[in-house]
Amino acid sequence: TFVGIFTYNSSNQLVAINSVDSGYKIERELIYENGNLVKVNWKSSWATWTEAFTFTNDKAPLYNSAYLNLFGSTDGSENLLYSQGHFGVTSKNMVKSLTISGENNPTKTIYYESSVDQKGNIIEVIPSNTEIYRYNYQCN
Repeated sequence: TFVGIFTYNSSNQLVAINSVDSGYKIERELIYENGNLVKVNWKSSWATWTEAFTFTNDKAPLYNSAYLNLFGSTDGSENLLYSQGHFGVTSKNMVKSLTISGENNPTKTIYYESSVDQKGNIIEVIPSNTEIYRYNYQCN
């Protein structure tokens, strides 16, 4: 079971999550620049690691958390809610890459290719691991 304490900054961005998940304590520090989540520093009883993000100039899609696993729940529902703004203001742009580095693990980078429609809405995201995510928008 996930139990968390959430901290926000004056811009209503989630900046810290201190949680206990299945008996394990995990601390996360979220760092933002220019309206985007650029880094998450993780600290647990067994390891520390960092997730660093780069962004495109395209606006973020409604569901922008294929790369975010901030909450670690088994069904991913909190990650979906986060991406839709239920835990504060989310990143304004589409993620271009995610680099994970930390203790006892080699650095790994995942790149996200995306395409947009004529209005600048993300219509397709392809992570470098062959999964395909499609986003369809109906905007006014």
